[in-house]
Amino acid sequence: MPQSIILISRVAGALTWTLKATGKLFHSGLPHLGMNALEMAMDAIKELQKRFYEDFPQHEKELPYNFACASTLKPTRIESSTNGINQIPPWCKVSGDVRLSPFYDMPLLQEKLHSYVADMNANITALESRGPHSKYTLPKENLVGKLELTLAENYMEGIACSLDSIGFKAFHEATKHVKGESNPYSIMGSLPLVRDLQRAGLDLTLTGFGKSSVYHGDNEYCLLSDMQDGILMLARFIHNVDTA
Repeated sequence: MPQSIILISRVAGALTWTLKATGKLFHSGLPHLGMNALEMAMDAIKELQKRFYEDFPQHEKELPYNFACASTLKPTRIESSTNGINQIPPWCKVSGDVRLSPFYDMPLLQEKLHSYVADMNANITALESRGPHSKYTLPKENLVGKLELTLAENYMEGIACSLDSIGFKAFHEATKHVKGESNPYSIMGSLPLVRDLQRAGLDLTLTGFGKSSVYHGDNEYCLLSDMQDGILMLARFIHNVDTA
């Protein structure tokens, strides 16, 4: 199926997060007297991802939807204190997002993420360290490294469109009629309001006529020929729904 015309049967929920690691500033030549927040953040993110993928693996209900990937949690941005190269950084922030299958509950995800970080804080010495002098506690000074998780106040919920609905079947046939074939699939992109519309009883089907190979990339563009095909597909879709 040409990649410029897509019929999407499922999108993911989306939640953004920030994890801040706080250590202690010190000279790099004396690493045993400081706590490297940059290392702490890296170790914490590794553990965060490990636990997430154990609790939110590929869901069996995803299989009929031909999804491109399963649920993910990943860092997408990092910032740290602007100390000297020869200093151990006292704090580091890592931000990222979760793309969650619609077959998992978003409030449960939030609860799990907070529990992961609370457990790491309670057992900070269990985090993997980076060599014999890299550690996240300084007992002689009664100092303990700290992790702080902040979740976005708002999130987007994913949906799984009904594969048996009139709307989906109408779009499926319309795509095949115009393009010669139709191979619906699902992505981990996210859209606002769609779950609310589905809860309200609307037969919701998602589609797009852009060029997926440049989606959210530099110089994103579309083809006029794809837009022309899109208009033909929408017209055929209306015809299919009217005659259903």
